[in-house]
Amino acid sequence: MAKKLVALFVMCVIVVTAMQAREAEAANTVTFDNCVVQCQYECKAAGDGYPQCTFTCKTICSAEKTQLRVRLMNEFQLKKYSLS
Repeated sequence: MAKKLVALFVMCVIVVTAMQAREAEAANTVTFDNCVVQCQYECKAAGDGYPQCTFTCKTICSAEKTQLRVRLMNEFQLKKYSLS
């Protein structure tokens, strides 16, 4: 009986984690797309060409996406282990 309860608990943790990951990924995708569009608009307005803007914007926005992902993971960990 105890093994079944432990297995159930582990499955619940996995499901909750997967749901949180999906929400975070959806937020990252929207943020990344908006970042690239805005960056390319500004880059082209500055007179740079398409290849330069694409490379620069994807680099900048990928770094921002990674920072957001790390921040969301840290917030999730804080919520997960908070006592409140």
